[in-house]
Amino acid sequence: MRALPAPNRLIVGANMRLNPPAGELRGAPGEFCGSWLFSGENTGLSASQISNVVMDIPAVKAAEFASSLCIGNERGYAKLARQSSPKSVKPEPLTKPLENTKTIDFDIIELLFFSYRDFVSDPDAILSESGFGRAHHRVVHFVNRNPGMTVADLLDTLKITKQSLARVLKQLIDSGYIQQIAGPEDRRQRKLYPTTTGRELALALAEPQSRRIERAFDGASPEVREGVKAFLSGMQNRQNSKAD
Repeated sequence: MRALPAPNRLIVGANMRLNPPAGELRGAPGEFCGSWLFSGENTGLSASQISNVVMDIPAVKAAEFASSLCIGNERGYAKLARQSSPKSVKPEPLTKPLENTKTIDFDIIELLFFSYRDFVSDPDAILSESGFGRAHHRVVHFVNRNPGMTVADLLDTLKITKQSLARVLKQLIDSGYIQQIAGPEDRRQRKLYPTTTGRELALALAEPQSRRIERAFDGASPEVREGVKAFLSGMQNRQNSKAD
């Protein structure tokens, strides 16, 4: 790096207040107004000459200034334009829709998206009346399907954090839908059971979903029904292995 010759220190600052009229310098020579401060022997460099030297300094080259870089000494000041990356080229809009490929079936992806959207819409409406959501639905469903399951079992089934389950479970227990009982052998173990109200809620949520399923299976053979079950089972993550 070339030395900056000046008996008085060079002021370098990003986003400085230092932007005086030509020939003036706000603040005493040597005042540190920015991120870098340099000094050297005096050879009478002008502010514009100092600018060229400063811009050769790697730290200055690498800096990203919010507006501009002002430098100066007792002889004046110079303002360097903001260093910015070249303007990116505006991308062209794509008008051709995605189509199925050998490895991607967008038709099935969309069918799954829309069927799930409508499948959960009916219970969502029922749950919203009590201020509940889909997380509450899952807990109510699995506790009713497996009375006496432990909190650890439920965490493993839902694949959610303890904090998330604790909030939902507390609301369901406080509202009288779920009961939590200590294990008979290990008092630290917490077993979950539905109450009568919890059983009624589970049935109320399942009925509209079951009607939708039956409409979809209308006229289908038992083999088709088993085929759908096999397909849905295959969509689940495989135990102890990554999905293909």
